[in-house]
Amino acid sequence: MACWNSQPRSPPTCRTIWPLAKKALDPAAQPSAQEWEEITRQCFGQLRAAFRRPAGRRGLRTLQVGALLHAALRWNRTQKLNANGMFDFHYAEAALGYCDVLLTDRPTHALLRQRNLAIERDFTCRVMSSAEEGSDWVRRRIA
Repeated sequence: MACWNSQPRSPPTCRTIWPLAKKALDPAAQPSAQEWEEITRQCFGQLRAAFRRPAGRRGLRTLQVGALLHAALRWNRTQKLNANGMFDFHYAEAALGYCDVLLTDRPTHALLRQRNLAIERDFTCRVMSSAEEGSDWVRRRIA
């Protein structure tokens, strides 16, 4: 855990992976700044390689959705993000890869349906924003 404080600029993914690797390999290990940079570079390389293949994207689906939503928000500079929007992002990250349907508000629905995100290509979760559409979906599932 010392790496979390000693390397504040390190990416969150590497901060998550390093304690697991440290515990498995050598609990007394304290990487130097140069070693930490190499660990960070390798983490990014592993993630890039995983996201290049469909199986890797499926395995890291929550991370993929988070990255897609972040990219969409950065791309559309006129769209503002408020605190509730962050909750919507987290719900979408959790739901899209694992649920059959996500019922959300209209702005989040519009964001998730953007063609450049291609969410419907990678995930089978249906995104809806109206109560009628959601109730129709439930009726079809029950019938």
